[in-house]
Amino acid sequence: MAAYVAQYGVEKSTQTFTIVGDEVRCVRNQDIETAVRFTVGAGQQDGEKPDGSITTFIPTWDGEKLVVALRDGTTMVREAIGDEMILTLKCQDVVATLTHEKREIGDNIATTCGGCW
Repeated sequence: MAAYVAQYGVEKSTQTFTIVGDEVRCVRNQDIETAVRFTVGAGQQDGEKPDGSITTFIPTWDGEKLVVALRDGTTMVREAIGDEMILTLKCQDVVATLTHEKREIGDNIATTCGGCW
């Protein structure tokens, strides 16, 4: 609660998504800039996490939702609704939903949040 009141992390992290067909590029800016590219529907792929480690994931579409299943069983679902980007994380029996401000920049969607994938 204290972090919320103090707005800890607000405007400290951004992600910019460029989606062309099934090709996705996500650039994260949080202390340093990192980028990941992947193809939705192309099966299992490897990508670098913000901490520099490599993870294996399977990206798919569920309608207009981007679903990313990680090898540890965690699932991330991203969807744009109005002016918000909703991220739903599912890990075993725990579900967390994060709502971020969405801004469209040309063909890109940028989100501002306090800690992102």
